[in-house]
Amino acid sequence: MSRRIVALLVCLSLVALVVPGAAASTPEAAASTPQVAEPGPLQTGPDYNGGRRLPLVHRPMELFSAGSSEVGDSKLWFALDDEKEEIYTKPFTLRGIGRKVEVWVTPDLRFPEGDCRNDARVKVTDRQVRYLIRQFDGNIYPKESRAFSRPPDRDGRGADGPGLIGKGPGYYRGDGKKIVVLVDNVRDANYYDMNNAGNMPYIIGFFYSYFNQLTGRNMMTIDGFDWIHRTRSEPPHEPAPDDLCQSKPARPFLIEQTFAHEYQHLLEHYEDGNETTWLNEGLSDWAQTLTGYARPSRPITKLGFDRHIQCFLGFCNQLTAYNPNPTDMGPENSLTEWRDQGNREILADYGAAYTFMELLASRYGRGFMKALHRNNRNGFASLARVLDNRDIAISPRRIVDDWAAAMALDDVVDSGAALKGGDESRVRVARLAARINWDTTHTYDTPGAPPNGSDYVRLRDRQGNYLSAAEIRSITFQGAPPEAAGGFTVQLVAYDDAETTAWRARVPLDRSSRGSLDGLQLVEAIGTTAQTVAAVVTLHDQSESVTGYAPYQLTVNGVLQPGG
Repeated sequence: MSRRIVALLVCLSLVALVVPGAAASTPEAAASTPQVAEPGPLQTGPDYNGGRRLPLVHRPMELFSAGSSEVGDSKLWFALDDEKEEIYTKPFTLRGIGRKVEVWVTPDLRFPEGDCRNDARVKVTDRQVRYLIRQFDGNIYPKESRAFSRPPDRDGRGADGPGLIGKGPGYYRGDGKKIVVLVDNVRDANYYDMNNAGNMPYIIGFFYSYFNQLTGRNMMTIDGFDWIHRTRSEPPHEPAPDDLCQSKPARPFLIEQTFAHEYQHLLEHYEDGNETTWLNEGLSDWAQTLTGYARPSRPITKLGFDRHIQCFLGFCNQLTAYNPNPTDMGPENSLTEWRDQGNREILADYGAAYTFMELLASRYGRGFMKALHRNNRNGFASLARVLDNRDIAISPRRIVDDWAAAMALDDVVDSGAALKGGDESRVRVARLAARINWDTTHTYDTPGAPPNGSDYVRLRDRQGNYLSAAEIRSITFQGAPPEAAGGFTVQLVAYDDAETTAWRARVPLDRSSRGSLDGLQLVEAIGTTAQTVAAVVTLHDQSESVTGYAPYQLTVNGVLQPGG
């Protein structure tokens, strides 16, 4: 999603199947089955190519209208070939006009000749266009205008593009209050991959400020593939787990989400064009909640679950009716360092930023999110400024600690567990039902802790069996944070199988990042009745300059734990 929702499809030989919240005695207790992974995005930034121009390929064509257009008129607009790293001109037909949007659809949405996807999935109907216009005019535009900002009018004057393609200066003139949406089959790796045989990435939408410069208009591009299964609340569900070319799982509101997501990027371009990726993408994902298209609390077993959030929490490895092509990733992920786990786990990057924004919105409200969108500082500096301007006496570092703990305890506390060792409000997020899938190694498997992210290590004995609170006699920690980093936080989270009681505690660390708990200290920290006990190891870096993972050693009952 972001600008590039890509489907980096990778064949996984083994995918763990677990039930959310179910206890297992060892990490190997989950069943497994061969599957083919489903699409996930490949990130290039909220503004495609950082707004930098790409080479233009233009083949002169005639019979295309200049200036303001009516429904049915055609015009040459700019399209992206991501694989060739170039832009080119192609005809688009104006299929619908709303109060705040024009929708132009290219006449040919097909893949290359012979591709099995060239069926009803490469057609966009007039009814679908009218529906998306109603969604933008009646929902996306007014809600994001109130919650974020409005873009300046751009009516085509001063456009660079007409001169480059042999057209008059008024070629792109139009109503400056309307957003131009181009619906295209974006030429990406997936477009050129016959029958989707190589599971290559695809772009579902993007904002590219260079297109604005070329046309003098406010523009977004949305992919036109398979709106049948990707619009409205209950689209048809036709999965084919072993045939990615014919698999058509229902993805409710995915296209509507993309409209909302990319529109926030367009707005943020004018408010703070160099905002950090994580904050910009987080706001765009939160725009999907704002507009009502996302359902961030739904589990992987339900229609309309959010893939960003469920993959970040570690549940996308489950084979379910609505997740027919599982892929494995999890919460060991930096909030601020985008793609720290590589392109295969980019969904988790989105999920980290999205859940963080949900915590902020839940705690501080929509006015806070608007201030964050409009503040001209970047990343944590922007967050700190908004907190300070509102006289909120908490640091971004402490919010990161709360967020890290909330991802493990939110749903447990929501289910009725009484929290010991802290205020329940600090680990609850209104629109989430967050809990960690402890039965994936993607909670900790990259050595070290991620910057402004956490390892989630369920504690275990020498044989790898999970330990209950009653079985833990001592915990020691020794970390080696990079010089630029702000050190570690080590939290313990625990809860019983019935989820009647939960615990949150901190392992106190000295200036050498060393700390330990034993005896009565442990009993006070995690009690004696919890069956699930885990350490959440967070590396802090408010400068956002650390890119590598920081090594540490976590020892329980004298046994070195995984993750460090």
